[in-house]
Amino acid sequence: MSYAKTLRAVGAGHTVIVLAVDAPEAQRQRLESIGVLPGVELDVLADNGGPILVAVGQARVAVERALAATVIVA
Repeated sequence: MSYAKTLRAVGAGHTVIVLAVDAPEAQRQRLESIGVLPGVELDVLADNGGPILVAVGQARVAVERALAATVIVA
């Protein structure tokens, strides 16, 4: 069984689905611009204490930790 958590709480090597983004409009638009939106699958590639590196389709993007805390995933 999978439970909802934030992207910030997911470790490297996991694949998750974005359920929601709980952020102000400007940050939500930033995430959408890099492909992080509800229904999208993310592969967490690295989390070394800085930005979290994720794969969104064929793209690799870095998500700031504070912003990753607004992305609800399962």
